[in-house]
Amino acid sequence: MKKLALIGLITFFVGLLGTIYYRDQFFGFTNAQEVEDALEIERAEIDRIDIDADVGSIDVRPHAGDTIRIEASGMMNPTRSSPLEVNDEGENLSITLAQGERSWFYYLPYRSDVLFHLTIFLPEDYDGILNAKLNVGTINIESLSPRTLYTQVDAGRAHLRNLTVENGTIDLSLGEVAISNVKGPWSVSNQVGNVNMRLSEWEDEILINSSIGNIQVDLPIDPDQDQFELTSTLGDVHLRETSSSLFEGVDQDSQTGSLKATTDIGNIDVDW
Repeated sequence: MKKLALIGLITFFVGLLGTIYYRDQFFGFTNAQEVEDALEIERAEIDRIDIDADVGSIDVRPHAGDTIRIEASGMMNPTRSSPLEVNDEGENLSITLAQGERSWFYYLPYRSDVLFHLTIFLPEDYDGILNAKLNVGTINIESLSPRTLYTQVDAGRAHLRNLTVENGTIDLSLGEVAISNVKGPWSVSNQVGNVNMRLSEWEDEILINSSIGNIQVDLPIDPDQDQFELTSTLGDVHLRETSSSLFEGVDQDSQTGSLKATTDIGNIDVDW
């Protein structure tokens, strides 16, 4: 009886692997092919850019020109039209990777056509609003100075570096936040995952919240004790060589920067 059960189990897994590998044939899909799409538009009066994608990666970086260049590449079913949709309406520019509804088989790692790479080149002096949303994957934004930056990832990573903002927000449900060499006020939330932040200048309020995960912050200057409000419900707080579970004392009238960081489960480490 045990031998029959073992044979049945092996047969099941062989069948499952075969279904995954040959799902295109079973479900009537043709083989995915690599595609590339590119578009260049005049910057004109654009003051707001909204980027929205399903699964893949989003890279936003500067270039020396005065145009906005959009490049998309990845694997897709040749029977589908290009997923890249761009709408330019006066001051607003909308960039969407409309990957559409897919069977759950497409999110498995073999022969998938679901991953797309979206790269957007902005003028070096772009100072408008930048919103980037991604369901699953990685967002990379670097070397820009948007007035307002909003970044949202449901599951994946947000990597930001060399940025100056007047208002910066990062919102992750699950994944990793890595921020380096940034200036301005920031609000960072990561429900499950770590947050690593390195400031190149600290004159504004920094808010960091995590339900489950560690928080690491590197400051560019020697701080005062009244610039911190650090709390870990289940974990330790390390302020350089001092350890506790709580540091409170932010001076609301201070003209210098402040750091408020909270995690329910995890450690908080602050160094300079």
